[in-house]
Amino acid sequence: MGTPGRLVRAALLTGSVLASSTAAQTISFETLPDGSPTTDQQVITNQYAIYGVTFTLLDRTTGLPVGSPRIAKAGAPLTAFEGCTAADTPIANLGLGSSFLTDGTALGVQADLRIEYATAVSQASGVILDVDCRVAGGAPCEQWTITAYDVAGAPLQTVVLDAPQGAPNAGCLSPEAGPGDAKPMGWALSAGSPLIRSIVLRYTGAASPTDVGLAFDNFSIANLPGPPDPVIFTLADTVCMGEFVDLTASVAGGLPPYTYQWQQESAPGSWANLGTSQVQTVHPAATTRYRVVVSEGLGYQVPSSPRTLVVNAADPLCTTTLLVTSGSNDRVLRYRFRGGEPEVLVAGGSGGLNGPSGVVCRPDGAVYVVSQQTNQVLRYDGMSGAFGGVFVAAGSGGLSTPVDMTAGVDGNLYVVSYTTDQVLRYSGVNGAFMGAFVPATAGLNGPTGLTFGPDGHLYVASRDGDKIMRFDGATGASLGTFVTAGSGALDAPRGIAFGPDGHLYVGEEVNDSVRRFDGTTGAPLGVFVAAGAGGLDRANDVAFGPDGNLYVASYNSNKVLAFDGSTGAFLHALPATGLSGPSWLAVGCGANLLGVDGDAGRGLDIALSPGVPNPFRGRTTIEFTLPVAGHTAVTIMDVSGRVVRTLADGTHAAGRHTLSWDARMADGRAARAGVYFVRVKQGAELRAQKLLLVK
Repeated sequence: MGTPGRLVRAALLTGSVLASSTAAQTISFETLPDGSPTTDQQVITNQYAIYGVTFTLLDRTTGLPVGSPRIAKAGAPLTAFEGCTAADTPIANLGLGSSFLTDGTALGVQADLRIEYATAVSQASGVILDVDCRVAGGAPCEQWTITAYDVAGAPLQTVVLDAPQGAPNAGCLSPEAGPGDAKPMGWALSAGSPLIRSIVLRYTGAASPTDVGLAFDNFSIANLPGPPDPVIFTLADTVCMGEFVDLTASVAGGLPPYTYQWQQESAPGSWANLGTSQVQTVHPAATTRYRVVVSEGLGYQVPSSPRTLVVNAADPLCTTTLLVTSGSNDRVLRYRFRGGEPEVLVAGGSGGLNGPSGVVCRPDGAVYVVSQQTNQVLRYDGMSGAFGGVFVAAGSGGLSTPVDMTAGVDGNLYVVSYTTDQVLRYSGVNGAFMGAFVPATAGLNGPTGLTFGPDGHLYVASRDGDKIMRFDGATGASLGTFVTAGSGALDAPRGIAFGPDGHLYVGEEVNDSVRRFDGTTGAPLGVFVAAGAGGLDRANDVAFGPDGNLYVASYNSNKVLAFDGSTGAFLHALPATGLSGPSWLAVGCGANLLGVDGDAGRGLDIALSPGVPNPFRGRTTIEFTLPVAGHTAVTIMDVSGRVVRTLADGTHAAGRHTLSWDARMADGRAARAGVYFVRVKQGAELRAQKLLLVK
């Protein structure tokens, strides 16, 4: 009897990987795939599924499953052989060992044995041992028919085994039948094409036998897979300093179950062990190589090709972030646009946060969050997320069920009051109520999202009215309905944003899609993101990132989805760790530019506005405040990090400064529409904000 089809597992050492490359091709039923010995009368169903095969007993009349075969051991109890007075004793020199597969009873079950392959194979073989039977005279008593079937259940090939005539065995009451105790009958099938999906072994001996049992051994494992081929997947190869990044192992080939050992290159050619999960979170402080060593069911251990994460702290996609309010667990999460892994910026319930919705980043480095259930606006440190106090007091000015908010060109906050159908204005300095900017009589019906457009006017989604309204950006006077009720099948609009093309993009709660409307006339331009794309379910808010992609908060499916900003095609979902009920988005917030190991003060002192207006057409005004005098560079960069215009490069006094960009490049040519960044750098300190140029 041979050993089962297993590889010898190799030891995994830090910095060293060993692998075995050969495997036996038969199941002997002496041991299970994990190396543990089989036991007498042990039921066998899918224990060998790791080798791609399962075993079932079928009723000979109906063909339906009636149970499972069992392991039989040579000797007592008498399980496979018919019940001779002697114990079951296969001939030793045949190498058949002491274990085999049987129908599982001591006497007389008439069932077929079915062997099913998980993946169709081209050939199979096995051994049927002598099984004595009693019959009222006449041979053959011992005859077995083995049939191969294709994936559709059609027969492919049949082999009939007739046991040779042997000496009478009076102790087994089987005169004139059988070859003697445990003389094997080998069989083999080779179907070629089409392939074999299952094999059925049926007793077809004497018409009226009694006490017939099956003894089956040394079954071939055809088409065993080769070694596994592990690959490391991550959302980006360039990451930001201090960012948490998830590495995921994907494995082709081999046999499960897979185990994983992640390693980090500590010195050239030297690898240090990390974790053992399929997903490994890393926090690179510098450019680093990682790999994963995968072990599988046959004992192979194979390292993946190394994956290099390049850390680039100055990348524009690292110097701005995406904030997401997590409505069901009262958090605010922060994503960078490179790796996309989330950090908890505002801890659950911090400062009494309850039902966070709209979120705004301000040039003072603070983050303002609507607490919908308490009718407040709360303030948090933009770097640490520490609670900074109540900014707009509960119910101030009649605020009731606040949803979204935005910062105006005047530096004040504009907050939607859903229950009262208003937009209320609060001082950007101290949060004091300044009056109803859009009164309840203006025609809003259940307002939700709002934004200032490239023309400087305020656009508000009227969710319960299925329309978008426009108001004078300076006075709040109504300029009428911009997108008429139900235009383009608009239903329950929520978040709205102007895109790089100057058009208005609207997330729909009911249709689970994003629609686009002409940015000048409000005419419908069709569905931009198809209903349900990428799992979109209740499009709560929309925002364009510095990479030009459209990000959508999908509230019901608990995802933030990224779509191509030009075509609307689904790209990917951001990791959802810690996210529950994504509600509203804010793009352009300064990233945590900290490196690691205590650089806690970096990037906190320069205050930079995101440009007024923004989005803009011909010109935008940029405001920044310097904590100290010194050499300061103010540059405009495109999304690739290329400097397209230098606005200032010289000594600047401490305090507030104002510059403007006329949407032209260094050579005087007009810049194309799209996403740009303004970056202010003084010594080691820098701040960056996104600008959106539309035409």
